[in-house]
This record gives sequence, structure tokens and C-alpha cells, in this order.
Amino acid sequence: MNYCIAVFLSRYDVTASFGKLYRKGINCRMIGTPGGAGAGCGICIQFNCADKELVRTVISKESSTFAGFFNVSLVNGKVLVTRA
Repeated sequence: MNYCIAVFLSRYDVTASFGKLYRKGINCRMIGTPGGAGAGCGICIQFNCADKELVRTVISKESSTFAGFFNVSLVNGKVLVTRA
């Protein structure tokens, strides 16, 4: 399990950005924000890390409450969240 997440401070911005990404054909979904991110509104956008620059382009035009990207991986049976 390795993926990236985009974290926001506003649920409205999560859903609006998700809609834009989905319409552009980017494989993504909304999930609960892992506690290790230490920021956000409780939901975030999960996507393949290979798409990060494309996601960044869409989000930078859409959201003033974007809190950052994080990598999420499973290490020794525990979820590890690191700022990307």
C-alpha cells in the first residue's frame, strides 16, 4: 500500500477539487485523512503518486485551503504518513 494524498482545510475544497480531478480522468477517490497527516478537515483526496504534478496543477488553480501533499505507506504493519 503506497499512495499519495492531497489534504485540505475545507471540505468544500476537497469535493470541488475531487470533481475537477475526476473530470480530467485522474484516478482518485475521497478518503478519511490519516491521523499522521496532522492537518485537514477530515477528508482528503487519494491518488497515485505518479500523478502528483498533474494533481498539483489542478489544485493550485482551485483551492486556497490546500494544506499539502503526503505520502502514505504501510511499514511493518503500521501506516506511515510523510509530507511529500
